[in-house]
Amino acid sequence: MRHLSDMCMEIGGPFMTHLLLPEALGPAPQSTASKGDGDNDIFGITRAVAILHFFKQHRMTIRAVLCLLAVVSTLGQLFSRYPVYDYVVVGGGGAGSLWAARLSETKNTVLVLEQGPNATCYKCDNTVLNDIDDLWTSHGNSLFTTPQGPAQRSFKQIKMSRPGGNTRIYQGVAYPAHPGVYRQYPGNLTYEKFLPYYAKFQNHYCNYLNQSITGISPADCLKYHGTKSGPMGIARPVTTYSDSAFFKALIQSAPEFGLKYLPDAWNGADQLNNKDGQAIFFQQHFRRVAEPANPESARVRESTWSGYTPYSVRARKNLTYKTETQAIRIIFRNEVNRGDFGFVLLTGFPNTNSPSTQAVGVLYQQGDQTFAVFARKQLVLAGGVLGTPKLLQQSGVGPADLLTSLGIPVVANNKYIGQNVADHPGFVSVFKAKKQLPVNLVNFGCLGTILLTTPFAKHGYPDIQVQLFPTFPITTFESVAGLSPLQLQYPPSPVANDTTAIGAAPILNFIICRTDPTVRGSYNITGTQYRYTSQLDLGWSTDFGTYAGSDDYQATRWVVNYLRGKLLGANATSFGKEWIEQELVPGIVDPAGQEYNDLLANAYNSGLTYHQTGGVDLGTATDIYGSVKGVTGITACDNSVQPHPPNQNPTGAMLALCEYVSEQLIQHTAGGPSLDDVFLQLAPEPTPSSAAGSAEALPSSGAIPLAVSSAPFFILSVLFFLF
Repeated sequence: MRHLSDMCMEIGGPFMTHLLLPEALGPAPQSTASKGDGDNDIFGITRAVAILHFFKQHRMTIRAVLCLLAVVSTLGQLFSRYPVYDYVVVGGGGAGSLWAARLSETKNTVLVLEQGPNATCYKCDNTVLNDIDDLWTSHGNSLFTTPQGPAQRSFKQIKMSRPGGNTRIYQGVAYPAHPGVYRQYPGNLTYEKFLPYYAKFQNHYCNYLNQSITGISPADCLKYHGTKSGPMGIARPVTTYSDSAFFKALIQSAPEFGLKYLPDAWNGADQLNNKDGQAIFFQQHFRRVAEPANPESARVRESTWSGYTPYSVRARKNLTYKTETQAIRIIFRNEVNRGDFGFVLLTGFPNTNSPSTQAVGVLYQQGDQTFAVFARKQLVLAGGVLGTPKLLQQSGVGPADLLTSLGIPVVANNKYIGQNVADHPGFVSVFKAKKQLPVNLVNFGCLGTILLTTPFAKHGYPDIQVQLFPTFPITTFESVAGLSPLQLQYPPSPVANDTTAIGAAPILNFIICRTDPTVRGSYNITGTQYRYTSQLDLGWSTDFGTYAGSDDYQATRWVVNYLRGKLLGANATSFGKEWIEQELVPGIVDPAGQEYNDLLANAYNSGLTYHQTGGVDLGTATDIYGSVKGVTGITACDNSVQPHPPNQNPTGAMLALCEYVSEQLIQHTAGGPSLDDVFLQLAPEPTPSSAAGSAEALPSSGAIPLAVSSAPFFILSVLFFLF
């Protein structure tokens, strides 16, 4: 039996054009109605008779046309397009903003799926203040670690759900990794290889200010900082305000501390020529400066959102953002081949002999609906340490034993996914000063940094970063404001003759970060549903003896004693004698109990510095181009891909790494089909079984179910039988 559609095409095709022409009605039959004076057919009787005559004469033709319309209407409802882009970026945060900008520089189409809402944040984008209050709103997406250390404290890991991610609220300390860090990188990825990528993202102040101000020669400016074309503004503190007086005095005493003053901590040659690596320098920050040629000009935080994706970039026609979305699982080609998504034509995709491991798209949720979107050239993961490993594991890419224990089908046994996670353990030594130390809204206390190399350094470069922060006592890292009993004891007071200052107090914090930690942890999923909480374990021993004997604690304790020797007592440096009165934390006690006092203070007050790296390490979990091992079609780059913790704040090293990875990806996927290819879907019944281990992931992309779309077919069928 022939299909009805074939019969319709046979009967109706030749008559379609004929039917639509006016002359198809032919000569109207003569009506017996009388004609008026104007020979007008007032009631249209003659025309009506002609139409009825036509319908009678062409009854079969009309039925064929109605049949065709019914079939076309039904198919129009059955077939709907899945959206397809050349690149789909999962995560629009710190790294995702870079990916959005670089991938959309070409003619390729780019979709960015961002978890957070697209909402304005005045404090994020127009000040240097930390908008930590936003973490307790819909923009916050933090989680707690498993109990860590002998005090078994669960730390809150900050995660900001906004485009730009945590770079919208961070302090914005801008540094590269030490050249020695790159000796821990895989393959031939040396410090020299990454220098052009560091230069690529910078819009550095040395390009605007004279060498007499910066201490940076034009040649070194070009080598280490590039030109003015980079997206990320970098500025140094304004050093003419009252808040910088203490740090200038500390620099003057640098030789007594065994420190070398560095005009530019980005200068790798200076770092390498400093034999013990111990140094002091003014901090540099990611900042947008209103007048770059004015060293005292107003400046605000430069996030990757404002730097890489200003409005001129977000307005690109080939770049699309979808906010308030949550990617829940990666789609692999074999799912499409077996019909999980209906009748889908994968046109323009790379051919493969392993469809079960070729990623072609992602399922995401928006509101209470689940959608599918496809990436023709590459799926890019930029969800960070807390996002990228989770999505991979949830999709069946990770340690096979973990996935099997949770009932998730193993797509690829990549034992490195979610492992080797590191943070910079932090502890704060707090001192009472002999003078009031101001803080202002321009520098916000972020003035200077000290690098130290302890006897516990393993890789030949400084393993400790000490950041100096005045005025507000910091005893834990949970609040950057350092709200503690000490602040009640030493509340900020007004500052005379400095309108920029917001207050002053006799407090100086030395924030000690162990930047080359020995301990490593993991970040693993706990169930088949993406919404389930994952487990972040930093690996800090809960046993007092093991903790006290660890290199990380011993290195921190060495710094505490180093500061005591330089700041207190008869042998103190000139800076210590002029500026420091006493140690408040950990505090000086009877010598017999000092070691125990220091251990307790560290155990109960150490915290995260929010410098997490690792989990999808370059060279183990991925190849040296960021392509995830065991599968094809997936490239990752964010802080999770850094294979070794940088010895300072990780954002600069992350941006250089992702500049490199994005360049490699664009070069390797430059070719490909035209952008006109589409997907067609024959809507199946929604079924949780197509979600490969996740009952949340339905294969619908908004297609209208057949039961809802039958109305046009029904109406046309009635007309068909009337004729």
